[in-house]
Amino acid sequence: MTDERFGPLRMSLEGKFVFGFAGGWAQGLNDRKDLYSALKAYTMEFKKTDPVVFLVHVNPVYNPGVNPFQLLKSLGIDFEGPEVRFMNSGTMPYDAMPGLYNVMDVYVCPSVEGFGLTFLDAMSCGKPCIALCMGGQTDFITNDNGW
Repeated sequence: MTDERFGPLRMSLEGKFVFGFAGGWAQGLNDRKDLYSALKAYTMEFKKTDPVVFLVHVNPVYNPGVNPFQLLKSLGIDFEGPEVRFMNSGTMPYDAMPGLYNVMDVYVCPSVEGFGLTFLDAMSCGKPCIALCMGGQTDFITNDNGW
């Protein structure tokens, strides 16, 4: 059965190429979704003047009371470089997730989990995924729909 809320819809964010991440982040450098590595690579690859933005939505359920921006900054992520925007500091209703994915040009999640539902959600909205070549996502992320 298909969830009708998810489907492709092109939305623009000020003419910028939009990278995005959505998920939990509870264990800092040891977290399975590895937001740290995604942001580290992004801030090393792009500069402040590049027309890019990285949208981040961290579900606070996994680490209540922790400020992901401050924690990532303390781990050495350079937020003075290319633009990074943290979305919604609280839980995001599942109905709102398609809107978040549809703003993205590509979904990024270097997850080491056995399976990541967020990849399928993003792909349902027509978004390619950047993922590690390991785990359950290798069953459905190919060179045709992701990297």
